Amino acid sequence: MPKNLLKLFFLVQILFGCDELTRFKQEKLECRTTNFGVVDLIIKKRKIGSDITLSARGVNHKLKINLLEGERIIGVNNEASVDINVKTKKVILRMDNSVETLRCKHHNFKM
Repeated sequence: MPKNLLKLFFLVQILFGCDELTRFKQEKLECRTTNFGVVDLIIKKRKIGSDITLSARGVNHKLKINLLEGERIIGVNNEASVDINVKTKKVILRMDNSVETLRCKHHNFKM
């Protein structure tokens, strides 16, 4: 009986601990805008100082995460800024003296 209980314990740890075994994780927000066309935001780590890649008009911009508050992420650089609410998939994009509020599709990729 103790061996079966021990096996069950390890099986439960393996099944529920899979997030800890992830080698690569990426979040992508896919947005359609009126001013900038299709905009992709790629977040590799939700951590202050990490990069957000903003792809718009065939150009990639690197933004630094400078605020991380629950499900809210703010990334900025000299040319653009984004205010992302991951829970509602709402993004406020500021670029080229324009501001747009967007609803985006959210994709998670883990490996």
